[in-house]
Amino acid sequence: MTLAFLFFSFIGNFKIVNINTLRILNVRPEDQAKVVVMLSMGFFIGIFVATYQVTAESLFLNKLSGSLNKAFLISGGLGIGITLIFSFFQNRIRFAALAFFSMVLVLMGTTALNYFYHFGSATLRDDVLLLMYCLVGPMTALLLLCYWGLFSRLFDFKQSKRIIGWIDTGQLSAIIIANFLIPVTASLFPIPRTI
Repeated sequence: MTLAFLFFSFIGNFKIVNINTLRILNVRPEDQAKVVVMLSMGFFIGIFVATYQVTAESLFLNKLSGSLNKAFLISGGLGIGITLIFSFFQNRIRFAALAFFSMVLVLMGTTALNYFYHFGSATLRDDVLLLMYCLVGPMTALLLLCYWGLFSRLFDFKQSKRIIGWIDTGQLSAIIIANFLIPVTASLFPIPRTI
């Protein structure tokens, strides 16, 4: 059972009504539920990636821009390592379990970074900023591996040829919206000042 259908099993009898937009985009009625899942998942991944990336990059460049070379090296190593680990487990455990674990790992990592940034010492805060910046690429790669892995399991080759050109529209629109809303919402979240 894929992650998308697991999600719908919790909701109950989920039926997608004929959405004119999906019909215009050449989505068949039997594929509408799967397309809505992919668009929704892409939207939320896009919101996360845009807000996390802007936050991590702006905080890092504001305080630790001298460590940029070190950060690039660490980020590259972490990205390769996470991709290798994901690839290793992809053929050994069910994809739904791997995707769920990956999403939980990203959530726990983000929560831990937030906690240690706000409640850690000044020295720890600098290390957290470095790690936060270094994890931008690896977290994005992990989320995209889950997204496209789910896509390849939900759609066969014929279906994917029909819809692959616009399936990540949810992610792209979320990134655009988030980048416009970040300056507007920035005043709602005070930045901790360090002495």
